[in-house]
Amino acid sequence: MPDAKPTGRALRHDGWTPRRRTLFLKTLAETANVRAAAVSAGKSACGVYALRRRDADFARAWDDALSLAMDELEAIAFDRIRNGVQKTVVRAGGVTVTITEYSDRLLMFMLSRRRPEAYAALVAADDDDDEELEIYRTVEARVTQIETRRAGRDA
Repeated sequence: MPDAKPTGRALRHDGWTPRRRTLFLKTLAETANVRAAAVSAGKSACGVYALRRRDADFARAWDDALSLAMDELEAIAFDRIRNGVQKTVVRAGGVTVTITEYSDRLLMFMLSRRRPEAYAALVAADDDDDEELEIYRTVEARVTQIETRRAGRDA
């Protein structure tokens, strides 16, 4: 966990004590949410941004905590790319089936960030062509409908 020791200013019992700093940084590393982390420490988001501006050590610890959070979110994204997301679909007649959905968009996004020399242009071209994107989404939705219908018949 990043260091939460205060530097330079006198401590106030109602201020950013070492305990509050540690709690903020721990929550930030778990959630990547500044507001939620500030609330968990009993402080306001405005106050924590002010602390970040005046305390370089705290700012570095903040960056480290966010880096930990981003690592976790990235791991979740890769898991979704590999394993998809389970989705429950209720068919006509009340038949319930579970399908696995995969996001080609998430895959292309991650590839374009990890290997921009190979994939960034493809993602940019896709984003620039709204008509093509709309056609892609329509086809993707139709394929999902067909897969869901087939899964319902096979169940």
